[in-house]
Amino acid sequence: MENRNKTLMSLVECALFLAAAVALDYFKLVEMPLGGSIKFVMIPLVLVSFRQGPKWGVGTSIAYVIIAMILGRQDIMYAGSAGAIVIAAFADYILAYGVIGLASLFARLFKNRTVGVAMGTVIVCFIRFIGHFISGVTVWASYMPEEWNDRGLILYSIVYNGAYMLPITIVTVVVMVVLYKAAPQLFTTDNTMVGKGAADN
Repeated sequence: MENRNKTLMSLVECALFLAAAVALDYFKLVEMPLGGSIKFVMIPLVLVSFRQGPKWGVGTSIAYVIIAMILGRQDIMYAGSAGAIVIAAFADYILAYGVIGLASLFARLFKNRTVGVAMGTVIVCFIRFIGHFISGVTVWASYMPEEWNDRGLILYSIVYNGAYMLPITIVTVVVMVVLYKAAPQLFTTDNTMVGKGAADN
């Protein structure tokens, strides 16, 4: 009975964080001309990973991926071919957002709690960037402006995707660290690294 109640509480909490991520999806500070935007859906998705651990975190992230793909289905259709659509779906959605739930897992690599929170967040943000980069050099290569021909597609994808992923990363890391410092209990559950065996120095 206790385990059932615990599972139910985790499910409810993950659903609330998922709802917050979906709501934040509609608030874009900057929208890039060829896809991508500065929005902060990562904050609730990263936090739920620290709250509930990687299993629940990935589950919540995948649920967000499904919703995001439905909401962004028109963007995927611009990919042109069935193969390109599959790559875009994997790189821009499944890889880019599904990995966010692993933030607490990566955080376990660091003994210092604050460093773990920061670096776990940085790592999932970087993997998300890699997903968008892969999509940029494959699916969306034909959209590269002609003035970038001399500098190359790889550099273009790095600069383009970095232009929105860098501010997203900075803000998400700052929010996570500030939250941890202000209310460390938000990061402590039986499932997570934070609060178990790690210490602030």
